[in-house]
Amino acid sequence: MGQKKRRQHHVWKYYLKTWTTKGRLHAMRAGRIFRSSPDNVANIRDFYRLQEMSPVDLDFVWRFAVEGSAPHLREVAAGWIEPFVAPFEMRRLYENSGHRNEDFEKQIDITLNNLEEDLHAKIEVLGRPHLDELRRGETSFMDDDEAFVHFCWFMASQQMRTPVMMNVSQGALAGFPGVNVHACWGLLRTIFSSNIGAGLNRRREKLKTTFLDAGSGMEFITGDQPVFNVRADGAQEPNELALFYPLSPKLAVVLDFDSDARAAERRTATDEEVRNLNRRLFNWSGGVVYGASAGALESAARPGEE
Repeated sequence: MGQKKRRQHHVWKYYLKTWTTKGRLHAMRAGRIFRSSPDNVANIRDFYRLQEMSPVDLDFVWRFAVEGSAPHLREVAAGWIEPFVAPFEMRRLYENSGHRNEDFEKQIDITLNNLEEDLHAKIEVLGRPHLDELRRGETSFMDDDEAFVHFCWFMASQQMRTPVMMNVSQGALAGFPGVNVHACWGLLRTIFSSNIGAGLNRRREKLKTTFLDAGSGMEFITGDQPVFNVRADGAQEPNELALFYPLSPKLAVVLDFDSDARAAERRTATDEEVRNLNRRLFNWSGGVVYGASAGALESAARPGEE
């Protein structure tokens, strides 16, 4: 029997470690800067715990997420439903049996808590070598079909797994009567991540990868929403996709999936570019940002032109 994972990270601990010195990074919340370790930030107790979906909820997921997927993705999308409902079906059968087994009850409870958390851990295992390669300025893994599929799923997951995306998405879906969007969200998030990853993979031949080095005295920050579309301005739905992803205090990458052709480049960002990207990441965040220094966080929090 495994252990119940209560402290559930929505930003990967391994990703955050590169902003640490002697195991601690700087964090800013509500204007206050403090030092902490990646173990103790970017986590919410039982954040991924499954909630049982009603027949109305499941019908909504089917119509909105499965039938709403592109035809070639519907089978994969539908396949995500069973893992999210099976524990509740097993619990119902057990309760109806009239028998009691303490170990079984504990195992079901652990499963409800750990299922999606364990899924993110598996995605991180797939994504880690590619994150490490990006941090070395390498893109050769993008030539490998399987590696690139794993990378796209990883990037989609890093974008979708956060409280920021949960709140934005649940707000947009709140108008459906009788639907418990919060109960649906774990499954929806998983389907959306899978679909987005597949969409990124299909744009592979248009991907322009731009590595941005921070100049002397400048640092990139990250936050509780570490991936965002630089083409989005908040005023309207963007037609193009270019994902900004800080890789370390001194390196970031822009993955432009709507360029004219496949390409890769590396350049030093101007100081103003770094400041503007940090401000945009701060504005995209749910209120918490992380950095290697207090000064970088203070600068990002100041109003400025984007």
